[in-house]
Amino acid sequence: MTHHDSDKDTGKPLPFHGVLLWRGILGMAFGFVMVFWPREELAPSLLVLPVAQVDWLLLGYLVLNAVLLILQARSPHLPAGCSMIVWGQVIVTLPGMLFLVVAEQAGQLVAAISVWALLHGLLEAWLWRTLRERYRGASDFLIAGGIHLFLALVLFINPAMQPLAILGFTGAAALMTGVVFVLGAITARKRLKAQAAAEN
Repeated sequence: MTHHDSDKDTGKPLPFHGVLLWRGILGMAFGFVMVFWPREELAPSLLVLPVAQVDWLLLGYLVLNAVLLILQARSPHLPAGCSMIVWGQVIVTLPGMLFLVVAEQAGQLVAAISVWALLHGLLEAWLWRTLRERYRGASDFLIAGGIHLFLALVLFINPAMQPLAILGFTGAAALMTGVVFVLGAITARKRLKAQAAAEN
C-alpha cells in the first residue's frame, strides 16, 4: 500500500464540523428571514423594498459568512491544501462586499451577488474534489457549490430582477446550503462520537 493510498479513508467523518454547523445556522437564519419575508397579504408595501435595504441585508450576510470562512480556514483540523481554497472563498467575498457598498440600483445587486455566487460555488466544488477521497460528508461541499452556481445562473439570466426577488433567491440558496451543512455537521459529530466510543 502506497502512502497515497493510505490517505484515502472515506470512512472518516469531517473533523472540522463545528464551523460548518455555524455556517449552516447562519444560512438557515438568513434564509428563513429572506424567503419568508412578509408578502402582499401582510404588508403590500414590503413587496417594493428599496435597494439600500436589500443591499445592507445582503452585505450583512456576506460579512458574517466571511468571518465563519476565516474560522474554517484557520481550523487546525482542515487538511493540508484545503486552507488555501477556503481563504480563496474569503477573498472572493471582498469584491462582492465592495460592490454592495456602492450599489445604488437593483442591477448592481444582481452583479455583486451573481459574481460572488459563481466564484464561491466553484471554490466549494474544488474543496469537494480535494476532500472527496479522504472524508465522508465531503459531498456537502459539492451540493453547496451546485446551489451557489445555480443561484449565479438564475441571476445572470435575469439581470432586471427586482430587489425583493434578489433577496428571495439568495435567501433560498442560503437556506438550502444551511440545511446541508447543519445535517452534515450533526452526522459528522455522531460519527466521531461513535468512533471514539469504539476505540475506548
